[in-house]
Amino acid sequence: METTGEASASLVEYNEFSKQARHLNDLGLDLARIHYEQRSEVLAHANQTMTNLRLSVLGLVGLLFVFGAALAAMVYRDIIAPLRVKLVESQALVERHEKLAALGLLAAGVAHEIRNPLTAIKAALFIQQKKFQPGSPERDDIGLVEREILRLERIVTEFLEFARPAEPELATISADQPLAEVQALLKAKLAEDGIRLVREAAPPMRVKVDPAQIKQVLINLVQNAADSMDHGGTITLRARPDRKQFASGKADVVVLEVADTGKGIPPEVEARIFDPFFTTKDSGTGLGLSIAARMVEKQGGSLQYQTQINRGTTFGIVLPEVTA
Repeated sequence: METTGEASASLVEYNEFSKQARHLNDLGLDLARIHYEQRSEVLAHANQTMTNLRLSVLGLVGLLFVFGAALAAMVYRDIIAPLRVKLVESQALVERHEKLAALGLLAAGVAHEIRNPLTAIKAALFIQQKKFQPGSPERDDIGLVEREILRLERIVTEFLEFARPAEPELATISADQPLAEVQALLKAKLAEDGIRLVREAAPPMRVKVDPAQIKQVLINLVQNAADSMDHGGTITLRARPDRKQFASGKADVVVLEVADTGKGIPPEVEARIFDPFFTTKDSGTGLGLSIAARMVEKQGGSLQYQTQINRGTTFGIVLPEVTA
């Protein structure tokens, strides 16, 4: 009887133990499942984080590339390109100055050799002129010779101005003053050829120049403009403010312009427009623009132009503005 009771007690304990074991096994399986789920979530989160990080890195690299390209473009535009332009302009200016220096020495020698006998011829002609009555054929011939001598003297003078340009005597004046003087001097003469010489109103501006030399340059530009118009037209004088890029940076300038409604400058002429001794006129020496450009450069300025065929040409004298 005791044996049967003990066997029953042992069976109950076994069942209880088996039940606890299954329960522990279920807990282990639940823990393993939760562990795998948590690991999967962590891995998925890590993968998503790595993906976002890669995208962020790629975005930053792209932004750095764009910023670097923009910075490089800005540096090229604001620093390198102006320096290259300035270098090309400086090289061209040096070459032109070297050419002008050599031609200047030649022109000075030729002009000196011509002027002395020309003076003697003029004096002898003045003596011979008194021997003939006014209105006689001989007196007319002497007048013709005298006019040709004067033309030769003008050519010699241009040669000497080209070879040894005078140093400018600078003075601060209103930018509109030389334009007004040139208009008053040439307006009536141009009107005889059907050419209107007008002057636009300009804001108050001042420049430091040699008034006589700037006036001479303007007269030369106006005469060239008149020669480009066969059947009349309009020549406009104006002074306008502007800003130009120099080696030291941008600065305020004044541009004295002579604009015409002529036939423009052909490309083959434009390529040599500032070359000494190059001219399209039958009686020209080809030194007018060369002398004008040297005069302006000696005063710290430059001579520029824009042209369109059958529309006209605008020459501009660029001078630093006096703002103090």
